[in-house]
Amino acid sequence: MAHQNRYSSPLPDPLDGLRARRIRRALTSNAPSDQAIQWNGFHLLFDEGLPTPAACHGFCPASFLARNLQVRAGERILDLGTGPGLVALEATRRGARVTAMDWQQEALATLRRNALMAGMEEPELRHEDGLGRVAGERFDVVTWAAPFLRGVPRGPRERRLLRGPDPDFLETLRGVRDLLDRGGRLLLPFPDRDDSSWLHSQLEAAEFRFRPIVLDAFPLVGKVRLYQCWAPTDGATSGLVAAGEALSGTAWLLRDR
Repeated sequence: MAHQNRYSSPLPDPLDGLRARRIRRALTSNAPSDQAIQWNGFHLLFDEGLPTPAACHGFCPASFLARNLQVRAGERILDLGTGPGLVALEATRRGARVTAMDWQQEALATLRRNALMAGMEEPELRHEDGLGRVAGERFDVVTWAAPFLRGVPRGPRERRLLRGPDPDFLETLRGVRDLLDRGGRLLLPFPDRDDSSWLHSQLEAAEFRFRPIVLDAFPLVGKVRLYQCWAPTDGATSGLVAAGEALSGTAWLLRDR
């Protein structure tokens, strides 16, 4: 189902000849056919080492987050685990100042190509396995499209990518909280078929207030919620602000950092 919000923006103008030639050249020389997609007005490449919607059992958290992105022009955004740049490019298109970070050099190279093909200025790129490169900086929004899957990895690719529950998840949440400016927010998608109470406990331990702001459904993973999280101010306590349904299951986290 589609969602409209006050942050939405029009799609870019139709491709001119130069951009069309760049895209055709990139699609034929830089990636196999099943690694190139058209998405929300963008022509995007997925490097062979990057998770695609197929690798996420039909659900691409970055696509879900980017389609429901709530950012304003001029806001400073940190996109964690940026991958091929779905969220980073959408935020850039909306006028945000974006820092895109990933632990894979291949991901950042793919994002650079995707920005070139879109005719957009590339975001500020950071290669980092952790938050050390942005320590001391402040952001209005942190986006983290961490792909959660449930159950046992299927095949060697998922065994390489999956780890869970992620022992560094809480540490990362706490690091993100310290990066947020006053009134800043973390946007985090999470499938409802997994144990939402686990996510809630992690967010509470990281001293976030949080609420689900978008609910959508996908054929293979069921309901998915987008959580908005922010650090308490003026004596407010951490915890769930709007009740969300908690289902049983085991959350697996794709290694995106």
